[in-house]
Amino acid sequence: MKTALIFGINGQDGFYLKQLLNQKGYHVVGYDGDIRDGLLVESTIRDAKPNEIYNLVGQQKDRISFEFPYDVVSAICTGTLNVLESIKNINQDIRYFQSSSSEIFGREWPDWFNARSKLKHLRCPIMGEYSGFKPSTPYSIARVFSQNMVAAYRNEYDIHASVGILFNHESPKRNLSYVTRKITNTIAKIKLGMVDKLELGNVGIIKDYGFAGDYVKAMWLMLQQDIPDDYVIATKEPTSVLEFAIMTFDIAEINNPYSYMSYNQNEICGIIGDNRKAKTVLGWNPEFNVRDLAKLMYNEDMKGIKNEN
Repeated sequence: MKTALIFGINGQDGFYLKQLLNQKGYHVVGYDGDIRDGLLVESTIRDAKPNEIYNLVGQQKDRISFEFPYDVVSAICTGTLNVLESIKNINQDIRYFQSSSSEIFGREWPDWFNARSKLKHLRCPIMGEYSGFKPSTPYSIARVFSQNMVAAYRNEYDIHASVGILFNHESPKRNLSYVTRKITNTIAKIKLGMVDKLELGNVGIIKDYGFAGDYVKAMWLMLQQDIPDDYVIATKEPTSVLEFAIMTFDIAEINNPYSYMSYNQNEICGIIGDNRKAKTVLGWNPEFNVRDLAKLMYNEDMKGIKNEN
């Protein structure tokens, strides 16, 4: 029986990864201590004797990292270094997955892109493993550091260490501070007559939304390869916040959705991911499209609200 150690097991990705690994017959160990404590990290790895380690630790919302820059940067940077050093010292045959984020590519459009173009589905910038990094927050800067550190240890010590550059992946496990969950939860309440308005900000933001349950399969697949590498994990399916909301109203069978919404801006901006490498090398394909995701989240919110009341 293989043993997997998950740092950050209590988050959304940890939930689905643990579920997947249990189905595959793994013994799963979760770590809920301070990943910045090098001695604690090393002793945990020694005790668990894992075949695989998954590091999912990181600030959940990118923009919040400006409010807590020290905590965010130290958890990601020092935490990654602690795990890599422990693998180097204990057992260099341990396979390691490091979570990264599409935020490393930045938020600005290339100069040639017309941000107000109606052809966003054709001209939305596509970012892949080959794209340059342009981080603009403490969170994304720390992610670039950790990704480069993984590459350094991979090259210097021949450690099987891979990085997943994850685009937006959602699920019913998201908290209500995330716009997708706010949309599905509020529309469920509108359907039940509990509220009458969905208030949003900039609904023109384009995201590459996928299902977290699909993304953890890619994490596992990376550690099954003979050669470690870095992969963009995305659906390559652009969806604006407004489109996600309209889609969810349609799933809820609520007509005239604009009468239930208020929003401040509608400036188009965003990027999508190039998943060709993950498809070709890993054989990974997302099972959920964005409508499947919206339907899953809406149905789970509806069920949860009914149970509460």
